[in-house]
Amino acid sequence: MKRNLLVFSLALGLFALNACTETADLVEVIKPVPADSTANFPTGQVKVDTTLFLRVYYQPSNGCGRFAMRDSSTVPEPNKPNTNITTIKIYAAYPEEGQDVVCTAQARRSIYTINFKPTTVGKHVFRFWKSDTEVVADTVEVIARN
Repeated sequence: MKRNLLVFSLALGLFALNACTETADLVEVIKPVPADSTANFPTGQVKVDTTLFLRVYYQPSNGCGRFAMRDSSTVPEPNKPNTNITTIKIYAAYPEEGQDVVCTAQARRSIYTINFKPTTVGKHVFRFWKSDTEVVADTVEVIARN
């Protein structure tokens, strides 16, 4: 019985190793993915040092698209003291055309979660890239601890 279990485990391991090497050979292209909505942004004020799990929803252009990276920058809002703007762009990786890969036409909606723990009082505006002319925006207003 132990021998059968050992043979099965070895065969399963070799299969998993082979599957990984096949997908590892794919050449991928990284492209921005439009955000479509946000969630878990508080409707009221939150206190400094409160941990929030903010969500942004996005949908890759096909079933092969997978999260690759995010690019973000935070700058103070000109002429508005205590206001910071964080701009975030999410990227997905897709197999390069011409490879022997079959992708579904429709991808599942995906979620990217941001762990945000504000350390300063004020407004924190989050802008998620939707297109070169549009963003999905939401705000967290932070107050001091009593």
